[in-house]
Formats: sequence, structure tokens, C-alpha cells
Amino acid sequence: MIVMSIERYYAIMHPLKKRPGRRSTVSIIIMIWLLAFLFGVPAFLASKVDVYYFYDGITLYENPLCLADNYPGGNESLLGQIYNNGLITVQYILPLCILSAAYYRVGVELRKDKTVGDVRHAKSVAAKKKASIMLAVVVFIFMIVWFPYNAYYLTLHLVEPIGNKMLSLYIYINIYWLGMSSTVFNPVIYYFMNKRFRVGFHHAFRWLPFVRSDKDEYHTILSQTRPSLMPPTTMAHTDF
Repeated sequence: MIVMSIERYYAIMHPLKKRPGRRSTVSIIIMIWLLAFLFGVPAFLASKVDVYYFYDGITLYENPLCLADNYPGGNESLLGQIYNNGLITVQYILPLCILSAAYYRVGVELRKDKTVGDVRHAKSVAAKKKASIMLAVVVFIFMIVWFPYNAYYLTLHLVEPIGNKMLSLYIYINIYWLGMSSTVFNPVIYYFMNKRFRVGFHHAFRWLPFVRSDKDEYHTILSQTRPSLMPPTTMAHTDF
């Protein structure tokens, strides 16, 4: 998500900058997966299955749950706290700062542009404003859905668990799924608010019987250059 937002940022702020090629794109994707794998290794090594029992007065239920809290030193392990706090920083605080800064810079730049009288430039600015709105929606959704999960971990060692152990676990599971739902929201946001993404999505899944893809539209979208935010007088010099 950060990489896609940074790409949108450069598309708006530096429209003439050369785009990453296929090799660079593949390298970025591999790096993202590698980092995700490395950050997940400690949680994998610390995972274990605990069995909890719940009695409703009639039936005794058995609930096996896989939890990543089997760190050396137990539940109060310093290594576990360092790892979890590090994840909060890397997965929430840092991305939120980057996304917010990118949106702020884009918003400031677009508000500065008061040029009128050039149709091409006006359309360019309108397109960039639409892109900035999309970026703002992504930031807002990310902030909302991941806040409960990170707040839970930040307060985990500061307050007593709410109610019994099972209640705390159910709260954790639900807020964890809420955070993970951002992976569902983001493609939907990009699909409805970004034509380039939408056309590319249709082309990638054109083999599905219910997906329609226009080959000419796809190649037209690919061949289009990014509209510039530069005023028409500056653009005129670049035509020569």
C-alpha cells in the first residue's frame, strides 16, 4: 500500500519523472514479500496452540487457538514486547506518517495551482485532485481499521484484561480481522477511483468469463503520459 501511494505521489508531484521499469517493479515486489516474510518469522517461531474451555451451563466447549505469545520469558518477555512494539511502528505508525505526509504535500501543491484558461491544464489538475482524494480515502481507511488492533497491543501490558480470558481473546480476534480487512478495502478503493487500475485489473483477469477487457483501451491507457501540474507556459517550453 505504501509503494502504491508513493507511486501516486510521484505521479502527481513529478509527472515527468521516469517510471520504474519491469525489472524495478519485480524487484520491489520481491523486496516487499521478503520483508514481510522476515518480519513474520519471530511470530511464527513464537506460535503455539493453546486449548481454552468455555462452559455455558450445559455444554463444555473446547476452543483451540493459535497464539504468537510463546516467547522466551513468557507473556512478559522483553523480546516479545520489543517485537510487537516494533511491528506497531513499522506496520502502523511509520506507514501512517508516510501516507499522511504524502497526502499533505499533494494537497498543498494542488491548492497552490490557480492557473486558469488552459483546458489541458485544467483537466490535468482535476485528474490530480481526484487522485489526491483517493489517497486521502486510503489513509483514512488504513487509520480507522488498524487503530483498534494497535491500541490493543499498546495497552495490553498497561491495563488488566477485560473480563475473562476468552472474552479478551474474542476481542483480539475481531479487531485483528478488522485490521486485515484493509487488504480488501484497498483494491476496491483503487478499482472505483482509479481508471488505470481498473483497466489493468480487467486486463489481468480477462480470462474470467464475467470480466470484460477492451484491448485497445488497455494499450491506450498504458501509452498515456502522466498529465503535468506545470503551468501552460512551462509546458510550452517542453514541447520544443
